[in-house]
Amino acid sequence: MTELPRRTAARSKGLWLAAALCCALATVALPVDHSVADFARTLRMGAPVIIVELAGGLGQGVVLGLVFILLMAFYGEERTGAAGLLSALAAGLTADALRGLFQRVRPDGGPFSFPSAHTACAFAAAVVLARRFPRFRYAFYLGAAAVAASHVLLLKHYPSDVLAGAAVGVVAGLAGIAAAERLSFLDNARVMAVVKAALMASLVISVVLVKHWPGPLASVMTPVLLLVIARRAAALWGPRLINGGQP
Repeated sequence: MTELPRRTAARSKGLWLAAALCCALATVALPVDHSVADFARTLRMGAPVIIVELAGGLGQGVVLGLVFILLMAFYGEERTGAAGLLSALAAGLTADALRGLFQRVRPDGGPFSFPSAHTACAFAAAVVLARRFPRFRYAFYLGAAAVAASHVLLLKHYPSDVLAGAAVGVVAGLAGIAAAERLSFLDNARVMAVVKAALMASLVISVVLVKHWPGPLASVMTPVLLLVIARRAAALWGPRLINGGQP
C-alpha cells in the first residue's frame, strides 16, 4: 500500500494560512457580491456555457468520490483514497450545515448558497491529491479554483460563497489526511478486500446512474469511467482467468 507523504510543518502552516486568508477575503467580498453577480450575468450571455458547466461539474461529490474509489480499488492508494473520501464527505457535510444556518439565497434565486459545497469538495480533494502527488499540486489547486470561478459565472454562488467554501475545503482536506493516517484497518489485507469489493459495487452503481448527473458531465464521464474500469479490471483479473485462477 502506498503511503501518503508525511506533511511538513511549513506546508501545513501554509494551508492553514490559506484557509484563514480565504475567510478574510470572503468577508471583504461581501459588499461587492451583487456587483460581481451582475457582471457575471452579462458575461454569461456570450460565454461558452458548456465549458463552464464542465468545470463546475468537477466539484461534484460523486465525481470526486469516484476518483478516490478508483485510486483505492485499482492503484493501491488505500490511504490516499480514504483521505479523499473522508475529506470530501467532511467538506460537503460542513458546507451543507453552514448553508442551512445562513440560508443565503443564490444569485439565480435558488436556495442556499453560503458557502459553496462544490468548491469545498474541490479544494478538499485538491489538498489530498497535492499531498500525494506534490509535483502536480498547482494543477490540482488550479482545477479547484476553476470549479469556484465556474459557479460564480453560472450564477450559482457569490464570490464570498466560493471563498468561504475554499476555506472549508482546505480545513476538511487537512482533517481527512490526519484521519486517514490513523486508520489501522487500511493495513489489513482481508478487511481492505471487503472494502474494495464494496467500493467497486458502489462504483458500478454510480456509473449506471451517471445519466442523472446534471449538465454535459454525464456524456464525458461515462465513457471515461467505463474505459478505466475495463482496462484496470482486465489488467488485474485477466491473467487469473487465463491461468485458471492462478495470478
